[in-house]
Amino acid sequence: MLGVLFLLGYFVYVFSDSFIVSTKSYVISGDEIEVQDYLNRSIAMVPMQEVKGFSTTYIPRKGDKVISILIYLDDNQKIEMFYTHYFNFDGIKPALVESEYLFLGVERMRRKWIFFGKRVYRFEP
Repeated sequence: MLGVLFLLGYFVYVFSDSFIVSTKSYVISGDEIEVQDYLNRSIAMVPMQEVKGFSTTYIPRKGDKVISILIYLDDNQKIEMFYTHYFNFDGIKPALVESEYLFLGVERMRRKWIFFGKRVYRFEP
């Protein structure tokens, strides 16, 4: 019974996390990144001066990789975009490069602890 409750809680967490992340869209231009949050019905602008740079990262899975793009902001926050959440994911990196955002490199995601804990990235402060 406890195992069933654990699995149910895990699936609810994964679904709600994916739902919240996938309710945002981004418009990338040379002077700002527009963040449209459909859940809160808000639009935020992130000026290019507040962006440190971006990196591509991968999370190793059994025989596969989950690829994402991380945009690092000056206030020690980041915007994380997973390839499974965007139809035009292959166009995000070229749009950032074309708009002259600094490419920091490729990094591998690690966990703070072995199986659990927050994700840790190389370019985080």
